[in-house]
Amino acid sequence: MDVNKLGSVEVRIMQIMSELKDFQRATVQYLFENLLASRDNHQHDRMLVADEVGLGKTLVAKGVIALLYREFLKKEATHFNVIYICSNQGIASQNLSKLTILEDDGSDNISATRLTMLVVRDRNEKAFLNLISLTPETSFKIVQGEGMLWERIVLYVILVERPDLTNYDEYLTRHLRRFVEKENWTRHLAWGKENYPRRLDRVIVQRFHAMLDADQEFMALFKALILEIDHDDIIDPSERNLFRLKMIRAIGHLRQILAQACVEGLQPDLVIMDEFQRFKELLPKTNPEDQLNEIGQLTQKLFSTPKLMILLLSATPYKLYATTQEVADGENHLDEFLQVLEFLCNDPKEYQCLKERWSHYSNSLLDLSMGDFN
Repeated sequence: MDVNKLGSVEVRIMQIMSELKDFQRATVQYLFENLLASRDNHQHDRMLVADEVGLGKTLVAKGVIALLYREFLKKEATHFNVIYICSNQGIASQNLSKLTILEDDGSDNISATRLTMLVVRDRNEKAFLNLISLTPETSFKIVQGEGMLWERIVLYVILVERPDLTNYDEYLTRHLRRFVEKENWTRHLAWGKENYPRRLDRVIVQRFHAMLDADQEFMALFKALILEIDHDDIIDPSERNLFRLKMIRAIGHLRQILAQACVEGLQPDLVIMDEFQRFKELLPKTNPEDQLNEIGQLTQKLFSTPKLMILLLSATPYKLYATTQEVADGENHLDEFLQVLEFLCNDPKEYQCLKERWSHYSNSLLDLSMGDFN
């Protein structure tokens, strides 16, 4: 155990906790005790803080991180990995610095990135706290998009390693460029070819290749696709658009596979979902069809990490009331409420028991409104 670092953490925790109000300290302590115990008893590993706006949910989250930081340090863990999911990069930039513990002495890694870019080892490997921010749009909803330039360069660097793509260098270079100006693409690709190979997480890369090896149908289609004539030479507009759509889907599928490999390689200890009502599609559903879509596959891998602790933050975790029009559009306040409860329970039997009790409670209230006090 690093006694000096533990001493620094103790001083920092005292400072963090002293800045909290009484109810915030009580919340931090309750969350910490239950989340920590869940790593052994598998109960209460998903907790919700639903304070009103302005009551300091981010400060509470920081307090929880601080106490868990100390606990992991005492147990001589090599890292404490925290994923912070929020709706956009603006919120991430605003809150990441608020959640760090010992950033000033280099003990904390903070990064606002995309899930697929975690394969690049930009982090200080000696840092204890890895605090990584992700957004749903750039990290989970990726099949229908071709991603940013650097994602495609990473894909190029990884794909050219494959023996079955040895002779496809020229085609990969052409098609992964997409609509980036050729001079810019060439310059950035040259940088990536020189720098990325030594910075890639080889464990994640191996997982990525293994997943592609298991998806021979896609690989056959992908090879055939990149050997097609360049879409700029296709005269018929409908053929050109069809080719572009196929290529976008193929690149999206590659990004999806890489994202899954990154999730497995990251092994988070704590996931914080801030104002999660803005991206409830990330909450796993019991419907098998939902579990097979792109979001379901990624979240299933993420939330099935052994001994994972999850903290939800939201002033409005579910809609309190749905209008007739909203119900007609498919929104339902009761369904939203039950979805949150199902996620927090994380146990089909416990959730079913809770639903039955809630139904009994609701019916009892109706009986009271009708004057039946029996």
